[in-house]
Amino acid sequence: MAERLAQKLARQTSASPNGAPDGAPDAARKLPENPEVMARINRFREENPSYCEYLKTLPQERLENMAILRKIDSVEQTERIREATSRKLDAWLETRPEEAQKIAEAVAKVAPDKQAGVRFRMGRAAVQREGLRPVQAGTGQRL
Repeated sequence: MAERLAQKLARQTSASPNGAPDGAPDAARKLPENPEVMARINRFREENPSYCEYLKTLPQERLENMAILRKIDSVEQTERIREATSRKLDAWLETRPEEAQKIAEAVAKVAPDKQAGVRFRMGRAAVQREGLRPVQAGTGQRL
């Protein structure tokens, strides 16, 4: 996980800022703005002026480190959730070998670096399909 994050950060730092071509003027590097997000940011600034002043006193490197740490935490949380869900999917697939076989056959056709993600998505879709099947009257079993 840390290796993938390091590789991603290395790609981002090697690329030019904001995705603009090298040597492009700063005007070409302007990021698009979302009016709803900007309204939320402006409201927060009005409600928390002392925090905004604190941020202005921080050096650029510290701000970058804070943003990177927030991103790392987000990526790690996503991976923890995916791992926990994968364990539950594996347990569910053990009770349904025919579904597990279908997924294994489909995943075998995918590139090796994408197999884990495909298996996860297919397993999750199978669980959702199972939950949407109508229940047979009287037996309580799904059709």
